[in-house]
Amino acid sequence: MPTMDEHYRAPVVPLPSARRTRAGEQETDPGGWAELHVHSAFSWLQGAVQPHELVAEAARLGITVLAVTDRDGLYGARRLAEAAKAAGIGTVYGAELTLDDSELGAPVVLARDLEGYRRLSAQISAAQLAGSKGAPRYDLAQLSAAAGDGHWAVLPGCPGPDFDRADVGAVAHRLQRLVEVFGPCVYGELVDHHLPEASVAMDVMAVAARRTGCPVIATGAVHYAAPRQARLAQALAALRRREDLEHAAGHLMPAPTAHLRSCDEMQQVLARHPGVLEATVEVGHTLVIDLDELRPELPGFPTPRGYTENTY
Repeated sequence: MPTMDEHYRAPVVPLPSARRTRAGEQETDPGGWAELHVHSAFSWLQGAVQPHELVAEAARLGITVLAVTDRDGLYGARRLAEAAKAAGIGTVYGAELTLDDSELGAPVVLARDLEGYRRLSAQISAAQLAGSKGAPRYDLAQLSAAAGDGHWAVLPGCPGPDFDRADVGAVAHRLQRLVEVFGPCVYGELVDHHLPEASVAMDVMAVAARRTGCPVIATGAVHYAAPRQARLAQALAALRRREDLEHAAGHLMPAPTAHLRSCDEMQQVLARHPGVLEATVEVGHTLVIDLDELRPELPGFPTPRGYTENTY
């Protein structure tokens, strides 16, 4: 395995140009993009737009698979399902879990199928009941059991504010801890918000994933649909800190880059990581769920003689 120094001495791959078919025609889209880490407005004061706004922008960009992964909840699932069905976009459902263990951070759990969706919903409900408002308490043993037979895919998600994303040892340790809890369903996650540290962080994640045997995909860690909504996202983040924009400035994302991107844009982002774009799209399509197939089985409510539940 190459050292980090050897990794950085490797020749830089140029940004991709349009590929050509045998007939000489340009081909720039390998099959759309799958965005698997997205916060909607249902991530309270973290996401800036509603699911239908995310779907509209995804359709404009040619995104073929879209997830909504709100913090500690599946609140936007039905709205995503309705909007995406009309737009012909595949839907992925998941949530970013706030775990007490600081080493684990806030991993994103994606349901692979309806059974995975049911298990994730049950784990979130149990954590919300065990904790307090805004502070769910997850049982790691129960999460591990729920993840045990392949119904979830897990991304590292957002690390804590003090986590050093440039420390390959720390990143590898975090991935290994996630594998210990969730099993072999953990993926390395490359994220590029076009900030100065992003390139190094992506390289470090790629190396750490190789060390721990985790496959690698990429996401946009999206918090709003389009760049024009970045200011709204900053205002919400400041409100979450109970500060105005001036006082919260050092804690806000400095660039309007946490938005949805097209496949062509992601090709440029991932030019130095061959195969990751295709792997992401492939994984995304395996996670698509039709929520209309979910048939809730609610318990009956006791009613007096002569009444149905509706008439009572």
